Amino acid sequence: MATTCKKCGMLKMTPDTKCACNVKKFDASKLSKHTKKEKKPTELKRTAVKKVSDKRKERLATGGKEITLFKNIYKKKFKAKENFCIICRQELTEENIQPASFPHILPKGKYPEFRLLESNLQYLVCGIEHHDKYDEIIREVKKDMGLVELEKLIINGKKLDLSKYLDYEI
Repeated sequence: MATTCKKCGMLKMTPDTKCACNVKKFDASKLSKHTKKEKKPTELKRTAVKKVSDKRKERLATGGKEITLFKNIYKKKFKAKENFCIICRQELTEENIQPASFPHILPKGKYPEFRLLESNLQYLVCGIEHHDKYDEIIREVKKDMGLVELEKLIINGKKLDLSKYLDYEI
């Protein structure tokens, strides 16, 4: 039977419940059988199921993560003996390869449809500095060639020739 304290106005569930003005201790032995039953632990609270984003669905449908694509590309480059940095010609091994070693011709942020296309990842670089240099070369290529032609080249899977932008022949 719930009552309120006459002095402070606090709701008291039992006469022995503490309130702001009366500092009596709660006596559990005076509770009924139903009240004494242990409550189920609240550890198993239901959590909302996270919605899978459209981008994630698309990635899963097209073969998964970028890193899987990078590993496959590296294996192909290694077999074809093209596992070198396009800028400095340093040989790239599995130990020194990193995600920055795979520069996109058309940036994956602006062109998400080309993100997982192997033809958009034609050359390797040895690090972030050379990745930036590669991006500068691609900007020049876009000016010379045109964006539409570059897109067609990637869609058709043809190799982009960067020989005139580098100090050596590919």
